[in-house]
Amino acid sequence: NGPIPIVPAAQRRLKVVESIALDPRRRAIILRRDSTEHLVILGPSGETVVETGISAPHPVDQNEQSR
Repeated sequence: NGPIPIVPAAQRRLKVVESIALDPRRRAIILRRDSTEHLVILGPSGETVVETGISAPHPVDQNEQSR
């Protein structure tokens, strides 16, 4: 058991994309690993995977967004 390597932010494969409080005890989060997203509910009794294998949205072109 050696030291845990620190991965630069640009090379990280795991990211919390969005998080929202559902109530005072539970949160819904979208996790992204590589190009796949997962919707998870976190609460005091554990976690529940609601949906998995969600394709990450493609970036919106700034020119299209202003139309």
